[in-house]
Amino acid sequence: MTAMISGEGTLLAPPPDRGVKSPICNSFLLKGERPASHRGLRREESPSQSPARPRTSKASAVRREELKCLEMVLQRSCRKEDMVSAYLRRAHHLEPAGKERIFCFDGPDEHIRRALLAQEPPWVENQMATSKIFHLKWTVSDCEDDYRYLQEGMLFNHFQRNRELTTKVGLTNNLRRFSCEGPVDVDRFFPRSYDMSSASEVQDFVLDFRRCAALGVLRQHLRLANWAEERRRLMEHLNMDGVVDGSCYVCNVNVLRIAVKAMLHWLEDLDGTFFEDEDQRLGARPHLYTQEWDALVCYSELTDAELCGEDGEERKRKQRGSYSASGMAIPSPTRSPWRGARAENHQRWPEFYQHHWGEPPANLRQHAEETLKLLEARWPQISAQGPMNVWVVKPGSSSKGSGVLCMDSLPEVLHHCKTTSNRIVQKYIERPLLLFSGRKFDLRQWVMVRSFRPLKVYMFSSCYLRLCNEPYDLGDLENRQRHISNWSVNKRGKHVSDGAVASLDEFQEVLEMMTGQRSYWEEELIPQLRTCIVQTLQAVQPNIIQRSESFEVYGFDFLIGEDLKPWLLEVNLSPACESRTAWMSEMLERMASRLVEVLQQGDAFTSDGRAPDWHLICDEGPEDGAFSEHPATSPVAPAHSEEPQTCRREAGTELADVWGQRALNLTLLGKSVSRRFLRRLDQIWRRNEAQTTIAALWRGWALRQRMRQERWRMAGVVYHRCRQRAWLNLLRLGLFQHRR
Repeated sequence: MTAMISGEGTLLAPPPDRGVKSPICNSFLLKGERPASHRGLRREESPSQSPARPRTSKASAVRREELKCLEMVLQRSCRKEDMVSAYLRRAHHLEPAGKERIFCFDGPDEHIRRALLAQEPPWVENQMATSKIFHLKWTVSDCEDDYRYLQEGMLFNHFQRNRELTTKVGLTNNLRRFSCEGPVDVDRFFPRSYDMSSASEVQDFVLDFRRCAALGVLRQHLRLANWAEERRRLMEHLNMDGVVDGSCYVCNVNVLRIAVKAMLHWLEDLDGTFFEDEDQRLGARPHLYTQEWDALVCYSELTDAELCGEDGEERKRKQRGSYSASGMAIPSPTRSPWRGARAENHQRWPEFYQHHWGEPPANLRQHAEETLKLLEARWPQISAQGPMNVWVVKPGSSSKGSGVLCMDSLPEVLHHCKTTSNRIVQKYIERPLLLFSGRKFDLRQWVMVRSFRPLKVYMFSSCYLRLCNEPYDLGDLENRQRHISNWSVNKRGKHVSDGAVASLDEFQEVLEMMTGQRSYWEEELIPQLRTCIVQTLQAVQPNIIQRSESFEVYGFDFLIGEDLKPWLLEVNLSPACESRTAWMSEMLERMASRLVEVLQQGDAFTSDGRAPDWHLICDEGPEDGAFSEHPATSPVAPAHSEEPQTCRREAGTELADVWGQRALNLTLLGKSVSRRFLRRLDQIWRRNEAQTTIAALWRGWALRQRMRQERWRMAGVVYHRCRQRAWLNLLRLGLFQHRR
């Protein structure tokens, strides 16, 4: 369909094809007039639109087609400067005054639409979401085509390659790289996560699971040993020496020694100074074999009641796939000691063959206490470790809690990640803060990034709590409504009430009751959240494509531990904002209206004195990081100075003194360098590069092999055909001679 321009410069619509009745070509938009049925009626009173589903009705589809045809005509007939005014005049019958703004909207965030329509002068909505005539475009997701047509003066609510931040895989890899390259220790706010699509990551996860099992064994032993000692003292005090105590604690001495050995290995890996003189320590570190790890992991699955000989509920043990208890692959699919039914007496399990059960030596308990104290001082994530070794398996790129499972069995985790692709395994925070009748919750914090280079971040001063439907229980990991707080998981629960959310004011009241400080949220938690947000954005900063026309609103999910320490769980793209309660609707309207003002005013945006509001938490100007000094106080002499050599030497001495004083005032950041850790990273990098190279070489070799086989096959076909033709010729010749 093409457009025609008359001699007077007026725009004419092309005539419809013969035999086809097109309502678009005869549309009132292209003719520049309004139909009589719509005159004098407002948009919501139009009889052609269905009030129930205005976006899926037939009239809305025809309307979008009309706008699409109008945009095609304007792009061919108008200049870019006049396109907006022509669009307003023909599509919305508005006489442009130069201040009108057009926005495209495609998503469920109706509070953003209402905020734009409430501005003065009000914004005009372009109902075609794929239109290129807009000043602001708001969509749920993005694609590569959305960035090709961005021009100066256009705003788009996404950054290119934002999946580096909003997917579990991208966030995990970027935070790990940022921790290795910079002085930031991400283990202080981000739980340990592993990408199960990488073979080296799988090995690291298996080692981490085993070490956590060793930590749980030592903690359980110290707890039960103290309990048994107190029970013995009580019986001695009551003169009950002759009474037989059937609930005595019996431990596996061999497993406890293995656990202490594993903890010592762990402490050596955490301490960088241990490997500074590594040549003298070769051979000094004992090795742990697979049978020892199997016994350790199996022992960590025993409950307190089983170790004390009491009747209690046994923990469900799931052995799926061809894996041993410690994650070692079993080559034979036949029945093995690790699979099948277990004996009722755990001391007869095959993993504990020839192990000694009884009272541990006194020095063993002392070693266990010392190693735990050292681990608490050196490892920042020990507060996340609970009585069970629970891990969360998440899809690498999904949202709304889909596919998220909690598991405490290493074979089950490995089997699940082997049968399903693109999985992230993250350490489960087993000691969360519980509120509202013992329910787990997390914080949803809105963050708006206006620029990545330089980094400019706004944080909304209010947030809300997302609650689980049922009370928290580590013994019931299959019930997702006890452990996952996403609204898509809990909205169909039996105990859901008030939208499964709580306000920040309620949370502050609980914090005041717990800490006795009324301003604990502002003085303690807010600075930690800001630091976590800024460092997370700095981690993905090199991989995000910076555009001055782009901005984005993210939803940071935080979990508060029982020690009131925040943990970052994930970052959400286009966070869902549903008005479930009255106070939440009011907060959304406030957030959306102030967000539009931030985008319009830019650097001139200031607070209006009302709360909540957007606050600037990071602004890296173009001059940040650059050294600038006033020329009057600069110790460096001019380039064309005619001073004698002695003066130059004095200037050099002064320069050295100045820089020496500055060096003395510097502060050391980060953690000590570990040669083993760096060598481990180098091995991982070399292994990944080797895997990539081998895969590329194998693909090339396989292709060449197939081509060689195909050439041999074709050569064989040609040879047989030539041979047949030769035999036929010989036969014909022989027959001919025979007849003669």
